[in-house]
Amino acid sequence: MREDDIEYHEPDSLVWIPTLPVCENDERVEFDLRPTPDGGAQLLVYSSPDALRANCGPQQAGIAVRLERVAEIAREVDASGVLFDLVTPDVRD
Repeated sequence: MREDDIEYHEPDSLVWIPTLPVCENDERVEFDLRPTPDGGAQLLVYSSPDALRANCGPQQAGIAVRLERVAEIAREVDASGVLFDLVTPDVRD
């Protein structure tokens, strides 16, 4: 097989979104949105699980999603925007 015949596929880019704690009987995940001064909410998105824990605390729940789904999720939860790798001031160890 020649190298020209080999197809390379990059894995889907994953990002991590903070969620509220999930219980056994939960049928749906609720995202942990960041409130805005005007009463809206922003969707937080992190580039890695380490970034999620570093910026939201080590006990923060989260879920991995494909990067291309972020805009769709933001619309579904009525977020007014998306914040990537936000350093949150109220991190608890």
